[in-house]
Amino acid sequence: MKLFEAFTLKGIPVKNRVGVPPMVCFHWTGLDGRVTENSVRHYAELAKGGAGLIISEACCISPRGRVSDCSIGIWEDSQIEGLSRLVDSVHAEGTPILLQIQHSGLVGYGETQPLHNYLPESIKPYTAQHGDVIETKGPSEYSCVFPFDGLTRRAGEMTEQEIHAVQEEFVAACVRAWKAGADGVELHGCHFYLISQFMNTRVNRRTDTYGIHPEQFCVEIMERVRKAVPKEFIIGVRLGVFEPTLEDGIRNAKALERAGADFLHMSFGFAAESEPMKPDDYPFNEFIYGAQVIRRNVSVPVFAVNGISSPEQAEEILRKTNVDMCFVGTGHLVNENWTRDAESGKDVGRCLRCSYCQWRAYPDKCPGRIVLERKRKS
Repeated sequence: MKLFEAFTLKGIPVKNRVGVPPMVCFHWTGLDGRVTENSVRHYAELAKGGAGLIISEACCISPRGRVSDCSIGIWEDSQIEGLSRLVDSVHAEGTPILLQIQHSGLVGYGETQPLHNYLPESIKPYTAQHGDVIETKGPSEYSCVFPFDGLTRRAGEMTEQEIHAVQEEFVAACVRAWKAGADGVELHGCHFYLISQFMNTRVNRRTDTYGIHPEQFCVEIMERVRKAVPKEFIIGVRLGVFEPTLEDGIRNAKALERAGADFLHMSFGFAAESEPMKPDDYPFNEFIYGAQVIRRNVSVPVFAVNGISSPEQAEEILRKTNVDMCFVGTGHLVNENWTRDAESGKDVGRCLRCSYCQWRAYPDKCPGRIVLERKRKS
């Protein structure tokens, strides 16, 4: 099966075409953003499961830019030690790992939600309630209801000085990832977050160079990171396919390839302002279709993700779309041994698509895990 063929990503051996995509483990990290033993054990088990490449959950470059008060942080040097333990636990199994680097922008916590324990004790933590409006910053003035928490974010336009400051935070975070021993980084450029906001021409309404060239914000980050880390360090981007259209996604992908991206990991972008599409007779979803089209337009490796649940489906995607890897998300939450089981022909289990992911709250109560364990005992 092509799924179990090895390949090389910028000189790094990857033992198969199965990837574990970034998936935030809520409630495992404290307000200080430091990695906990729960996270180290989790990533060690994923690595033992045989996947060829692991990309960590989002590591945020700024406390104010977190999408959750329990996100892993990479905004200060004191967090490097925990990240290094996480990386080492994966490398111990012979598996490369990239750290995903993220800032939420207009859907982050902003200035009205001081949830961080480094603040003075006199400041009472604020817990947002349904219907609250959180004031944030983004590429331009914009307001939206963030679907993941139902809260309204109202963004003001970032000044050029603020843009450059955030870019430097991205660069510093990537240097910390290198110091932690990671094989590289994935800049988080989709899923409503800041880079995606710049890429999407309906969210980014600027009239300066960052609006005329929506990819410029990310391109400049990549260029500065490249100067700050060894040439062997991998720098890729998780990119929205439709920003807002597929044509925009192709344009962004080509621009990032020219800027030196080592891979592109295609997913959904700023979904409230996008136009997903695929041919009526296409056998997979819109995002797999988008990854296939992007792969035809660039020469760097392209990764597919979204709804890939079985080894047979992943194999078919690899053969029909020519993408370089398939990233299996919730399947690895249900069964950390997904890849080894797939290769040996065992039942890998399946995610039962709970309305709210039970694994992220209570892993032991994940229905998919419970069903798989019962099958194995019967």
